[in-house]
Amino acid sequence: MIRICEEDGKILQMELDFIEGNTRARALYEKMGFRIAGIKPNAIRLKDGTLLNEYSMVRTVK
Repeated sequence: MIRICEEDGKILQMELDFIEGNTRARALYEKMGFRIAGIKPNAIRLKDGTLLNEYSMVRTVK
């Protein structure tokens, strides 16, 4: 996807979201050049009632 976006020439940035606690996903996205741009507090409610934040990340396309 990154390569396709970079070759397109019209796309300025890529965006994605991940859920609090998913450290493996966060590490991968940061390695790929994404950075946290915002947090949606208490965006996800688990069956046990636990509330988790959702993080938005962006990556500028070169």
